[in-house]
Amino acid sequence: MPMRLVSSEDPDYAVLERIDVQGLGRGPTDKIVACRKIECSTNSDTSIKAAFNEVGIWSFLGDECKGIARFSHDWSWDPDSLTMRLYMTHYPEGNLEKFIRRFLPQYRVIFPEIAVRIAIGIAEGLKACHDRGIIHRNLEPSIIHLAYSVEISDLCWMAVEQSTLGEEHRAQYDTLCRFLDGPSGSTVIADFRRSEFVGASQNKSADGVVGGFAAPECLGPNGYSSVKSDIYNFGCILFRLFESSKMPSERNRSTMRLRTGTKHTAKAQELIWQCIHTKPESRPDINAVLQTLSNMLEEWKAGPTSTDILKEYINSQLPGQSPTQTTTRGVSSYAQLRPPHQPRHLSPSGTHSSAEDSSEDLSRSIDSYSEVSQGEDRTSRWASGRCNCM
Repeated sequence: MPMRLVSSEDPDYAVLERIDVQGLGRGPTDKIVACRKIECSTNSDTSIKAAFNEVGIWSFLGDECKGIARFSHDWSWDPDSLTMRLYMTHYPEGNLEKFIRRFLPQYRVIFPEIAVRIAIGIAEGLKACHDRGIIHRNLEPSIIHLAYSVEISDLCWMAVEQSTLGEEHRAQYDTLCRFLDGPSGSTVIADFRRSEFVGASQNKSADGVVGGFAAPECLGPNGYSSVKSDIYNFGCILFRLFESSKMPSERNRSTMRLRTGTKHTAKAQELIWQCIHTKPESRPDINAVLQTLSNMLEEWKAGPTSTDILKEYINSQLPGQSPTQTTTRGVSSYAQLRPPHQPRHLSPSGTHSSAEDSSEDLSRSIDSYSEVSQGEDRTSRWASGRCNCM
């Protein structure tokens, strides 16, 4: 669709709310959409070029790409305020940063299978970019949009703890079922302001990255970005998904630590280290990353502690249902899945560094996993490491 010229108010989209660069509005069909507002008044040449570049990338990606927010192919330009608006599908539950921050006060983690499913959605979006010769250059949680709320993770943890469920949890249960059983597309990348098309035969940009998680090769006067820089960013996001906390600063680097001690998260642990390797050539490509995540999900779904068991248990605990011995026995195998109050310390190989634990612990199933000792102060466990996460 060609660009439309508008005045200060877009005649086709009555804006209801503004949140930073994102807005909510209703289009001609009265369907709620998202508005990506781009201010071009600060530096007309640079900012306008960047705005048109983003429109081109949105259009080039197309609607068939997994993990990419649905662009409506409608955009407008306000010559008075020098503002461009891009319209896309609205994802009502906000971004991944808000999702993760929900867990920080309780010092909890996102339910493991949900974390992997979110990671797969992000990886699918990144694959769509890389397959088309696009470097994203600014992948971070704040631009990852979600179709489902954090309550689905809360409900899974409530089932693990065998908490009492009431009628108010029925809607959360229905949402959880839609998330687990529905098609992919519940997690999408929704911002390409710093992305760059480099073509299929070239995987480097002349410029480093500004903002987000900076890979080592992006820094300095000769910094550059590549598809492997995107992989580094993805590794940092993967850590946040499983740990629900910020990456350590450069001066406080340490081995990554994931608090849910399972075979499932041990593999995520190893994948994180591969993605944030200091040497770009040693990082996996997006196809290998996506394959690893898909294998993790399939193993989890085939195991004795899949969310299918949780769904059955939750449904049996809702008012008007009769709990069965099978569902109660099945959910009890989750007992050791709850993360401890203090994170456990993992080495780059995915094994525990404490004397009480060994690599064999991480290869055991959830129901036989042993908790590590607790009580050690969190910050005291950071030692010198090798990642360059900011």
